[in-house]
Amino acid sequence: MTDRENVAFIVRDEWTAWVKGFTASLSELDKNATSRIYDNMDFYDMQYRFTEKYKKVPEYLDEDGKPTQKLKDLIKEKRKKIAGAASVKDYLKFTATENGTTIQYYVNGASLDIDMGYSKDGSTFIKWQPNTDISLDSGESIYIWNKTNTLSITPQNYVRLITNKNCTVSGNINSLLNFDDVKPNCFANLFVDTQITDFSKVQFPSMALAENCYYAMFEESYGIMYAPEFPATSLPSGCYERMFDGCINLLGGVTIGASVSAGERSCYYMFNGCTSLTSAPELNALTLAPGCYLNMFTGCRSLQVVPELPATTLADNCYASMFANSGIQTGPDIKATTLANMCFDNMFLNCTSLNSIKLAYTGDFIESQFNGWVTGVPNTGILYYSGADTSNFGYSAIPKDASNHWNVQPY
Repeated sequence: MTDRENVAFIVRDEWTAWVKGFTASLSELDKNATSRIYDNMDFYDMQYRFTEKYKKVPEYLDEDGKPTQKLKDLIKEKRKKIAGAASVKDYLKFTATENGTTIQYYVNGASLDIDMGYSKDGSTFIKWQPNTDISLDSGESIYIWNKTNTLSITPQNYVRLITNKNCTVSGNINSLLNFDDVKPNCFANLFVDTQITDFSKVQFPSMALAENCYYAMFEESYGIMYAPEFPATSLPSGCYERMFDGCINLLGGVTIGASVSAGERSCYYMFNGCTSLTSAPELNALTLAPGCYLNMFTGCRSLQVVPELPATTLADNCYASMFANSGIQTGPDIKATTLANMCFDNMFLNCTSLNSIKLAYTGDFIESQFNGWVTGVPNTGILYYSGADTSNFGYSAIPKDASNHWNVQPY
C-alpha cells in the first residue's frame, strides 16, 4: 500500500470514528440543542481532511467530501430523538379489527398535566383533546403518545382510554409517560371496562414500580382474555391492587417477576372474581408486607394450579382470604415458619374442591393466625405437616372422627 493510500484509509477511519462519536452523543444533548444542528449538517469543518488528492471517503461523504443522503437521514433520525420522539415500534399502537371503531380518552377529576397526541403514520402527531373520537376502519392503526411524563395522579384523578370495539394493541405503555418510568398512580383506571381482549403484546418495561402505579388498570374489563407480562422485581404498596378485579374472561398467562419483596396491598384483590382464570402467576417474593396478597384470588372458580409460597416469614393478613371461594384442588406449598397475626385468616374459605395443603410450619394452630383458614373445605384431604398439633388444625368445621377427617402426613 502506498503512503498516499495509507493516509487515505487513516483519514477515512478517523472520519468514520468522528461521525459515530458525534451521532452517539446527540442522544445525550438537551432538547434545545436541536437549534445547533442545521439542515446542511454543518460538517464542512471536517472537509479540510479530504483533499482532491485523497478520494477514498466513507459512505457518509460523497467524492467532494460533502454529506451523503445516508448521513443526512442518520442525523435527521437523531434530531427526531432529541425532540423527544421515539421510533414507531415503541408507541402504544391500536389497530381496528372492524369498521366503525372509535377511540377517545376521558379525564376524570381535575385537569391533568398531559399533552396527548396521536398519529396514523407514526411520525406526524396531531393534538388530541379529551372526549374526542378518533375513527378507524378495519386494519387502520393509530399511535398514541403523551408529551408529558405525567398521566393519572390519584385513583380519583385519572385518564381513561375508551374504545367502542375490540382492537389489537401493542407497543410500550410508557409512551403515555413520554417514555419516562412509572410514577405513583400513573396508570390507575386506564382501561377500566375496556372492549379490548388481548394485551399480551403490550410492553410494561418498568423494573422499578411506584405506589398504586397499576391500580385497577383493567378493573371490570369483561372482555379481556390475555394479559401482559410484568417484569418488575419488587412490588411497592398497591402497585397491582385491583388490577384485574372482575375480569371474568381472563384466562391466565399473567407473569409477575417479583423476586424481592411484596409491599403492603401490592396484590390486594388483584384477580378477585376472575372466574375463568385457570392458573396463577408465580409469587417469588421472599419479603412480605401486611395485606400483600389479601383476597388476591378470591372467587377464581376455575383456578386449579397455584404457586408455591416461598416466604419463610409472614406479615399480618398477608395470605388472608387469598384463595377464598376459589376452585383450587391442590393447595400451595407454604414455606412459612414464622407467622404473623391473621396471616392465614380465611385463606381457603369455601374452597370446595381442595384436597391437600403443604405447610412447613411446625408450631401449634393458634386461632389469631389460622382463624377460619379451612372453613368450608371438603371433609377429607391430606395436610402435610410435621408439627405436634394435629387435633384441630385451623378452627374450621372439619370432622375429627376416625372415618371422616383430613389425614395428616409429614411435610
